[in-house]
Amino acid sequence: MHFLVTTIIFTHRITGNDFKIYYYADKQTGTKLYFSRNETKEIKFIKNKIENNSWFVDIGSNIGVHSLRFAKIYNQSKIYSIEPTNYSFNKMMKNLQLNYEIKNVLPFQYFLTDKNFIICWVWINIKF
Repeated sequence: MHFLVTTIIFTHRITGNDFKIYYYADKQTGTKLYFSRNETKEIKFIKNKIENNSWFVDIGSNIGVHSLRFAKIYNQSKIYSIEPTNYSFNKMMKNLQLNYEIKNVLPFQYFLTDKNFIICWVWINIKF
C-alpha cells in the first residue's frame, strides 16, 4: 500500500492579513483540515480578549496555523507556539520559514502536562 502526499503552498487570507501555509495533503483535504473547521467561537473569544501587545500561547500548535494567524493579526504580540511531536513541529518550522517576515512567533518543542513524570518517545516506522 502506497500513499501519495502532495505538498501545496497556499496563501491564506484573513481580512488583509495573509500568510502562507504548506499543506501536507491535496488542496481539498488541506483546506478542510486546517481552515474549514468551525472554530469561530474560539477565534472570536480570543480576538475579544487579546490586545496587540500581549503574549499568546498556542499549546499543541500542530503545523502553526493559529500561531501564524494570530501573529499576523497581533503583530506587536509574542506568540509562543508549543508542539511536542517531531512531525508537526518540523512542519511548523517549515511554515515559519515560509513566512520569514513574521518575527513574533517563538516555537518550542515541548510536551506539557500537569503530571510529574519522565516521557520516553518511541518512534516506529511502519512501511506498507
